[in-house]
Amino acid sequence: MLVKKYSEQIYAGVLGKLIGVYMGRPVEGWSYDAICERFGYIDRYVAEETGAPFIVPDDDISGTLFFTGRWRTTVILLIFHQSR
Repeated sequence: MLVKKYSEQIYAGVLGKLIGVYMGRPVEGWSYDAICERFGYIDRYVAEETGAPFIVPDDDISGTLFFTGRWRTTVILLIFHQSR
């Protein structure tokens, strides 16, 4: 049971990281005030409104998913297990 909870926490952490990277990319470097002024309450993905591409090479994601040694295998297996 402890392993299942641990794998769920790892999966949730990686998923949260990916969501944060993709949702934040279109406004990366913007101030909070500039974001509020342009979009108000954000309840959508704003990439099209800013002209930001959806897919770009990103070290934030690569660093999260490509660990070395045993951790890499563990994380990949956990993600695969959760997606089934």
